[in-house]
Amino acid sequence: MPVKNSASFRLMALPVVVVAQLLAAAVLTLTLVWVLHFRGGVSWEAPHLVYTAHPLFMVIGLIICTGEAIMAYRIILGPREVKKAVHALLHLVALAFAAVGLYASFKADYAPWHIFFGIVIFLMAVCTAETGLAKFIFPFNHFPKEAFVVNFTGLAILMFSVAVVLAAILPSRY
Repeated sequence: MPVKNSASFRLMALPVVVVAQLLAAAVLTLTLVWVLHFRGGVSWEAPHLVYTAHPLFMVIGLIICTGEAIMAYRIILGPREVKKAVHALLHLVALAFAAVGLYASFKADYAPWHIFFGIVIFLMAVCTAETGLAKFIFPFNHFPKEAFVVNFTGLAILMFSVAVVLAAILPSRY
């Protein structure tokens, strides 16, 4: 198994982080198009629109904010304390959006386990999002345009998650 600092990593995290940011924008855009255009929007007062808030906030919280929190150490320039602060803040934002989980910090001895379980939880959230999206289009509904947007949303979420994990394991140049 290669070590993070070994020469076997020819790719640096920066280009993958840029791709991940573009994919995050695609995920958010596709989710908004789906919820606002195909599902009629989000409303806390109209009972049939309350449920549309669920996929929107889960994608923003558990997928995008958690992915950004994982990549914070690669994105933020500056001292480790600043990176840790941004990492924690993004997890708190994810917590506020998703209203689940609790971010805990570990001592340095537990950092590899913290990283590992953070990525595992992120990937489980991605699997949950993918399964939830599939619920809306299988069995195939009679709205092929909506199915097209939902399928591309799922694909964008998958590509974003791959880029996030790759950015987390690749060495940074700074």
